[in-house]
Amino acid sequence: MSTPTMTVAFLNTGQGDSTAIILPDHTNALVVDCCRDSVMVDYLEQNRIKSLKQVFLTHTDMDHISGILGVLENFSTVDTILYNHDFVKFVEDKPRIKSILRQLAALQRQHGWTFQFPHTGQTWIFQDVGVEVLHPAEEDKRDADFGGDGNNVSVVLRITFAGSRVLLTGDIAGQGWQWLMERKTDLKSDVLKFPHHGAWYIPESGQPSLDKAIEKVAPDLVVISVGTNNSYNHPGTKTFHLLSKSKLRLVCTQATYQCHAALVRKRESQTCAGTVEVKISKDGREVFPDSKTHEGTIRRFSSPKCRK
Repeated sequence: MSTPTMTVAFLNTGQGDSTAIILPDHTNALVVDCCRDSVMVDYLEQNRIKSLKQVFLTHTDMDHISGILGVLENFSTVDTILYNHDFVKFVEDKPRIKSILRQLAALQRQHGWTFQFPHTGQTWIFQDVGVEVLHPAEEDKRDADFGGDGNNVSVVLRITFAGSRVLLTGDIAGQGWQWLMERKTDLKSDVLKFPHHGAWYIPESGQPSLDKAIEKVAPDLVVISVGTNNSYNHPGTKTFHLLSKSKLRLVCTQATYQCHAALVRKRESQTCAGTVEVKISKDGREVFPDSKTHEGTIRRFSSPKCRK
């Protein structure tokens, strides 16, 4: 009898976030954000997923939700959809996002799917896989409404199985990190999906620095989901400098000129680690691609900043 294994897959979708969590029965899955439905659907079908237990939208940026309707249309068996409907307040002037949220609500009514507002303190267990909502708290949403910044109320999740923890952080920024710290939230996790595609903010009064945030999480592996040709200069140089000098392992789904200067004139996407799979069981964690395979990829580039 095989050892029960959970897989967390950070999909190679370019500039965006799409995360699939395959439960130990290899029939059910959780989805956290989706920017390209074809990539997510292909991955779930390749893994013979029949139904989705939970679908989370961390917030309403297009690079996190643009593909979610296509996924839901391909998987009619969905237990619960979780997102903060308060996000609608942030998108009055964004017709594409507003249209997606309207269609999402229509699909919920059509199929009778359960809808929930994710908030701090919620927990679920699926086949010994624990799901915790660490952020936002209700008071965070009220404060964020005043400033109109949806990133800071990104849903932050921690997935736990067989003693290992994976932290999914959406696009959370300085104010969000400050709220987490002030609540003394336990952020310890073995794997960190780095927020906002490797971007980092300039800390204001009370907001934690990058090294302080990493210290609180204390991960062994950091994954950055990023696109080669993004227009935001993601990931940040400061992010790379701090992560590269630490003992943890850093992988990015795609290579960018921020980490490989020779890519500045290349218009096509350049895969680095590609889709990153973390397989967790009682025997430990395996990461694909493994370090040797990833090192072979990195050698294609000149002076990569992520090389130790």
